[in-house]
Amino acid sequence: MSKLDLIQKTIYEIKNQIQNNSDVRKLLLYDIETALAEAEVPFSDANDYIVVSPMFDMTEPPFDKNTIISVALVKATKVEEEQIYDGIIKVNILTHSNLWKLADNKIRPAEIGSKLIDLLDGTKFSTSHKLSFNFMELIILNENINGYGLLFFLNEGSGRLGEF
Repeated sequence: MSKLDLIQKTIYEIKNQIQNNSDVRKLLLYDIETALAEAEVPFSDANDYIVVSPMFDMTEPPFDKNTIISVALVKATKVEEEQIYDGIIKVNILTHSNLWKLADNKIRPAEIGSKLIDLLDGTKFSTSHKLSFNFMELIILNENINGYGLLFFLNEGSGRLGEF
């Protein structure tokens, strides 16, 4: 399997890990300030809210959601001795501006970001890759849609078992 095949597989594993988190599903599907206090959301209901596309139009189906998460490879690097990573994965959290406020003085995209960092930082995947959180940046698409981008280093393990 080529390096990019492994990275693509890792991207889908990341998507599934995010979709498995019940709090993230609530924050994606409930457009109210008390989203975290609401009833559980089935795994399958969140499928269209977590995409593996770096670019999309949030006004057109199937991306016409109030809050959406995208997972994409930003950069793949040639493996050299001095490099510490194999690529960079970016996870974007975008939402409509009027939905940023949550109960308990929390901010929807920041709360999702916090949960994703806790969920993904240091996670090892079946492809012998491990994610390491690097930084978070503000994303402003327009006056109505904005959020945060999380950048993770994609480290490749060595050896048959992918030791780090």
